[in-house]
Amino acid sequence: MTQIEKWLQEAPTTESMEFPEEYSPNGWVYVLRNDSMPDIYKVGLTTTSPKKRASELSSSSGVPEKFEIVKAFISENPTRDESAIHRELARYRVNAGREFFKCPLEKILSVCERVIPDGSAVKVNDLVDRYNLISFESFGKIPDAEIMEICGITYFGSERECLSRLALFGAEFVRHLTKDGGAVVFNNNSFTVLLPEGSDEI
Repeated sequence: MTQIEKWLQEAPTTESMEFPEEYSPNGWVYVLRNDSMPDIYKVGLTTTSPKKRASELSSSSGVPEKFEIVKAFISENPTRDESAIHRELARYRVNAGREFFKCPLEKILSVCERVIPDGSAVKVNDLVDRYNLISFESFGKIPDAEIMEICGITYFGSERECLSRLALFGAEFVRHLTKDGGAVVFNNNSFTVLLPEGSDEI
């Protein structure tokens, strides 16, 4: 039996799938509050963890109360997302040089959710309605020729064109596997077809 035949026999699942333990997003955009500053929220970014960032801010001099995390949004590009959110909230900024905003919390969360629609995902299932391919693998930067070699593909013609055609062929296969919804999820050299929760398993 070929690998592709095995893949085609894999039954989709609706089981709950947690983010892999080793998965770490590129960063987070966080919303913090502080009891000493009623109705004012700090909206910033961190590449470590929102909890650690809140702790760092709480230990700085001049802050009478601890900062608390209202919400944290995972982000693949926290610098871009933070800038977009700050632009949308500009009229509510307390000080042009600081990341504090005075406005209803619902407004801040609404902007964050619009800018980072996947930011609230707490498990992989939360992503399958938006994507049909999800990968938690990292191969680093591999030269085009090496990709073809790893795939065991011999080719004649333009390396780039052959690789593009291979990608299009793979995309067609992913669309076939997800024709009933869901996503192909890659992790640890294996894959799962994950359907949205509540779907009827095929």
